[in-house]
Amino acid sequence: MEVTTRVVGTGLPPCVNKHWGFSSLCSANDAMAAANLKSIYDDMDYYFETFEVFKKAVNLDYIMEQWHKQWPVIIDSIDFEPSGDEAFRMMTVGSGEGDVESNIFPYILKRHPKLHVCVIEPSPESVALFKKKASKLQETHPGVTFEWHVKTLEQYQDEEASDRFHLVLSGHSLYYIEKWGAAVNTMYGFVRKGGNLVITICNGESPAGRLLRN
Repeated sequence: MEVTTRVVGTGLPPCVNKHWGFSSLCSANDAMAAANLKSIYDDMDYYFETFEVFKKAVNLDYIMEQWHKQWPVIIDSIDFEPSGDEAFRMMTVGSGEGDVESNIFPYILKRHPKLHVCVIEPSPESVALFKKKASKLQETHPGVTFEWHVKTLEQYQDEEASDRFHLVLSGHSLYYIEKWGAAVNTMYGFVRKGGNLVITICNGESPAGRLLRN
């Protein structure tokens, strides 16, 4: 089966990482000083304070511009010519509240007015918030339908996995899966011939990656 798998560090093409405004090199003194800093997770006020500093030091506008540029390319690369009322089928694994998906939907709908989305998310609270976004989208795009699975990928696979999708998305969800290699194979199996599996992960050597590591 011909499937394209795209693993994108930080959700962007790899060339974008150099624009985060940080150097990956540091002196021994810098490293020692960093080792003595308290964890950003020890104090939530401190966490948000440091995150604001981080945002000021990076070119977020450029990063988001590049992130959006990749989606028309990804959608156009999918081999799908609808027949009759056939819908473009998308699966999202670990969607959270649907913020990432909500930014992707417009690119799909420009090309395919009929869209079916299979949402797999184990948090009921996150699914409830995603459903609110979905309702607003359906008000303006009646050709969009959703199915909701409040469960893990493993549970979905064991209980009711039979469909195949043109686009399977895993946006920053692999961090929460212990056997991520098996998860990738599972998601790959859900992709239709000519479709795309898109996995977004944080590049460990980027400033965001180092922020998470520390």
